[in-house]
Amino acid sequence: VAVEQPPWERVLLLSFHGWDEEQGERTVQLSVELVGRHANVVLIGPDGTVLDALRRVGPEQSRQRRILPHARYALPPPQPKPPPTEVDAASLARAVAAGPPERSLWQVLAAAARGVSPLLAREVAYRGAGDANALAGAVTDWPRVADALAALVADALAGRWAPCVAREGQSVVAFAPYELTQHAARAPVATIWEALDAYYGAERKAEGRRESALQGAAALRTAIAERLERARRRTEALRRALAEAARADALRQAGELLLAYASEVHPGQTALDVGGRTIALDPQRSAVEQAQDLFREYRKARGAQAEVPERLAASERDGEYWAQLLAHVETARTPAELRALRAELGWGEQPQRGPVRRRTGLGGRVRSAEGFEILVGRSARHNEEVTFERADADDLWLHARGVPGAHVVVRSGGRAVPPATLDEAAAYAAHYSQSRSAAAVEVDYTARRYVKRIPSGPPGLVRYSHERTIRVQPRPLPSER
Repeated sequence: VAVEQPPWERVLLLSFHGWDEEQGERTVQLSVELVGRHANVVLIGPDGTVLDALRRVGPEQSRQRRILPHARYALPPPQPKPPPTEVDAASLARAVAAGPPERSLWQVLAAAARGVSPLLAREVAYRGAGDANALAGAVTDWPRVADALAALVADALAGRWAPCVAREGQSVVAFAPYELTQHAARAPVATIWEALDAYYGAERKAEGRRESALQGAAALRTAIAERLERARRRTEALRRALAEAARADALRQAGELLLAYASEVHPGQTALDVGGRTIALDPQRSAVEQAQDLFREYRKARGAQAEVPERLAASERDGEYWAQLLAHVETARTPAELRALRAELGWGEQPQRGPVRRRTGLGGRVRSAEGFEILVGRSARHNEEVTFERADADDLWLHARGVPGAHVVVRSGGRAVPPATLDEAAAYAAHYSQSRSAAAVEVDYTARRYVKRIPSGPPGLVRYSHERTIRVQPRPLPSER
């Protein structure tokens, strides 16, 4: 019978009038709290007490606000920000001056006023500064930014709605009750319900495609694990061969001693003690024949000494490559990422050697609160691209220590990387690695100039130096939380 919204808060109060057999007519409220990870739906009785909630909150979760049956209901505490009607050019300029200038303008706007979502903040940034991702420190015309915010707020207060959807290709990527001028491919719709249906209908279809693609992830994981196991078995065999090859000089010396003392070997003898060593003998064969066998084994061992180290190094590189791919498939979340990994696997093809110049189009790409761009590799070839095509020599490079995983780059532009941005980038490197399930992970970081490709190695395999190490809790990219 009524819908209310506390001014500029993310809460809807829906009132329902009905009949209760015990209490007769009464009105109850459903409070829909759209407050991020603490979101909840609470049913409130006529006396203002909680009847029940989607998520009950006891004193162990919150001492300030309990959401339990019979407890008095209270709205979520208001955000410690002014309403957007009180934000002007001067207050925005002060907010920027109080923080790092590397922050994005939209982040400043979202933090400056209640009721300003990231999408709305980007729209204001586009209308007021000409770029949805403009840096706050680069803005000079603050009155224009404030006017853009005021115009959108005035339209909302007056009920002047202009429902709109934005597209990328065939996908609806955003919707709003105002025109999304930040998107070139946008279209008006008749009602906000039509916008909701277009967006969430597309989301359901995309989710179906994602589920279908992710069903193939198990087969992809199995295929990569099989190749990793083959590489490991081959590596172990080559290590054993190399250990045998180390006996080459001993074989030669045994053959020479056996020839020199052949006259002292008698039929049926099983060993020869000479020169402080014991040479095992075949009682059915002559000393000369056995010496020739030892020389043949010596020549084979010498050949292995020349050939096996190179083959062993190549096998170890292949093992690292497959381990790296396996780590990436474990963290893949989209069809595009899985397709890229399948392309790298080739369903049986050998991994491509050497540098890769073709851009993958994948991304892990976010901007930290301090305004630094962070790139996260999501496949072996994307690691190659992130590190050697997109990063500059002075950029910061990160990788989980001692395990396969993503290459992460902080585009510093020659600036010192703040501790908060370093922690954020390291958390991504930890999550997109083989150690992502650990409570804390050691992550190495160094300047990109100290990261080198392994000659003739598969894409994404590197060696690095001058590193320092930080210990962090793994955290996924914001888009995957």
